[in-house]
Amino acid sequence: MLNGLRTRLVVRMLRTEPVLAVSASVTALEVAGYARQWCPDVDRIADTVVALADTFEVRGPVDYDEAVWRRAGLPPEFPHVYAVRLGPNGYSSSISDWTRYNLVTGLARKLRGRCRDRARNRWIEPYGEPPDPLVLAPRLLSAEDALRLLSPYLPGLHIGFRDGTEYGLGTDVAVMQIDVKTPSIFPLVRAQSWFTSARAVAEYEFGTDGTPPGRRQIDVAARALAATTDGVLLDEDGFPWQP
Repeated sequence: MLNGLRTRLVVRMLRTEPVLAVSASVTALEVAGYARQWCPDVDRIADTVVALADTFEVRGPVDYDEAVWRRAGLPPEFPHVYAVRLGPNGYSSSISDWTRYNLVTGLARKLRGRCRDRARNRWIEPYGEPPDPLVLAPRLLSAEDALRLLSPYLPGLHIGFRDGTEYGLGTDVAVMQIDVKTPSIFPLVRAQSWFTSARAVAEYEFGTDGTPPGRRQIDVAARALAATTDGVLLDEDGFPWQP
């Protein structure tokens, strides 16, 4: 049972930070193991606090408490929750602070849990929805070069839009677009030998209609793109890509 002050602090954390909710069968060891896949630089600094690089802290598990669950708006069918907070150097880190939202989504996807950004946002259950691939690379391909490279893997590929250095390619079942203004610097991106800063990273995002042919196509296309641009191939949650 939590005392009044402790309850208020925990509720505030669970209402303001991205939260992962998991079933009773999911252990803290499993959560930490998947977090290590996302960020190999892991350090347990307390019984319920795991530091990820110099940027984030995974806090939990917080076990079911009726007052906390009611006040924080947590799903009662999930008796364990974790929050991902910014660490002491979170805002100054070269890792993008918003990637912690990707982390809780990826953990929920892998652990059959639920997640939410903050209290007023809805809970989502991403399990069963496979993530799409993401290539982050030090090389920026022009729309024409990307079209030539990817056309053999994505029949019918064409340039859908162009806006300065950003563009999108598409087919009936798959799309690829590039973001050079706000690339997501995940821990596995910062760990690359070529990484210097976000300004030198191009983010290539793939998407599909979800059909098996579409997913096979974006898998081979993303692998070819990563090899050509010397990039790292991740899923949209920032974990190593697994088709």
